[in-house]
Amino acid sequence: MEKAKQNKTYEIIVIGLSYGYMGIVPDLMKKETLKLTVANQDFYYDYLIAKSVLSIENNVKYCIMGVGYYCFDYDLSLRKSLPLNIPHVYYPIFKDAHHFILPDNYSVIDIENINYFTDKALTTIFKDDFCIYCFENILKMNLTLNPSPQEWEYDYNEVPIRYFDEKTLILKAEKYAREFDTLNHPETVIENKKIFKNYLELLNNFNIEPIIVIFPVPSICYNYLDKKREDRFYSIIREMNRSYNFQLIDMFRCELFNLEDFRDFDHLNRKGATKMTNLLNDLICFRN
Repeated sequence: MEKAKQNKTYEIIVIGLSYGYMGIVPDLMKKETLKLTVANQDFYYDYLIAKSVLSIENNVKYCIMGVGYYCFDYDLSLRKSLPLNIPHVYYPIFKDAHHFILPDNYSVIDIENINYFTDKALTTIFKDDFCIYCFENILKMNLTLNPSPQEWEYDYNEVPIRYFDEKTLILKAEKYAREFDTLNHPETVIENKKIFKNYLELLNNFNIEPIIVIFPVPSICYNYLDKKREDRFYSIIREMNRSYNFQLIDMFRCELFNLEDFRDFDHLNRKGATKMTNLLNDLICFRN
């Protein structure tokens, strides 16, 4: 977010969850691109990130919104498993946990704490650009929001899916589909529609083109996913499109991708991300 605010040359920001994180190579985009994507991110925090980044003058003209058909049913703060991004990422930045109840013993090392424990001389002598240089070149920290080569190739709990035999592929594809079939939360849909409208309104107010992108999955998944979820998604999108202009690029069933392009059942590897990025360059309606 700080890079987006400090660098006035970015024309595209990518906001959303891990599909965009894994599925786009910024250096290959036609226009200078910055990813602001985090695994499991939802519309609520997408909107807060966009609002923060656009709070100062910038050169952003496009916002790629990486989503899935289930996105309107999804609220990170209501997940049954502990949503670590909220206490460790979003709350320290925004002071906002949405519906998540922080534990009584919660504490965070936020910017104020860091400044308190840091010698004031250091923050005076070493400016932001020097610190970023040290992080990237001396400490070798990844500040690009791109996956590492290993992360882009395989899930740490699995081998790449291209090595699965047919029986394993089928079993895991069925399991993948069942996990998304459990996401059916009408109250969350109502709230997310309001958030999404605010999100689109924000982008329109800044004359930024929203580009909704659904990333591909392996063809073996097609038959196991509930078509009703896709229909519900498109019903909401058509409703939104009556009031707001946006591009929609649905690559979910794109036949140009095969198992060699995927890390797992819903994330591209580097090869697939390169292919996806080149396709987006061709499909996005860039302004003259």
